[in-house]
Amino acid sequence: MLPLKGNNFFYLLFGLLIVLLLAPIASGRFNNTVAIAFTATLLVSVWSLARTRWAYYTGWALAAVSVGISVVEYTTEYPTLIVFSSGVTFAFCMLTMTIALRDVVMFDRGVDANRLAGAVSAYLLMGLNWAIVFKFLTLIDPGAFTGLEGTSDRSFLHLLYYSFVTLTTLGYGDISPVSPVARALAYLEAVSGVMYVAILVASLVGSFSSGADRKGEP
Repeated sequence: MLPLKGNNFFYLLFGLLIVLLLAPIASGRFNNTVAIAFTATLLVSVWSLARTRWAYYTGWALAAVSVGISVVEYTTEYPTLIVFSSGVTFAFCMLTMTIALRDVVMFDRGVDANRLAGAVSAYLLMGLNWAIVFKFLTLIDPGAFTGLEGTSDRSFLHLLYYSFVTLTTLGYGDISPVSPVARALAYLEAVSGVMYVAILVASLVGSFSSGADRKGEP
């Protein structure tokens, strides 16, 4: 087992917020800035979250591959790299989300600010992962959604926005799924977002209740 860093989820949450806020502002002319910020988030995630050696080394391997692909994308133009880059990002986010969920969903060791930050981080990673899934879908079926426009980078930002709108069940309607697969994925994301919040609230209530019961014991 590797030592767990204190306030580890705050590092992850801060990095994710920086990336998610920076991406729409710095897209286009400053895409490299976004890539660097996201890579830094990956590295911080590996350092702060990995509690076992397999997760630690797997995370570093995925981060290294992500950095390598980013360098190749910067120096050359290979459209197929988008698929590999998205796949590596998806795998890393899934690994990070799994580690975070293992520590925060059940709150079996009590509730503190760090675990609450982990719960928010897992939610943000869920939205990011669904955006990557939608990106894969648009590569296979460009007409899966209406309301997408611009370059591939801009389209992903639209999908990221659509993902969080769907995850939170806001449903503004400016971007809409039109293919059967896109519609199925959209309602699956909406259900997963609602279920996550429900499970999180139930876990919090259960943790506080058990804590109150322990304090009341003679």
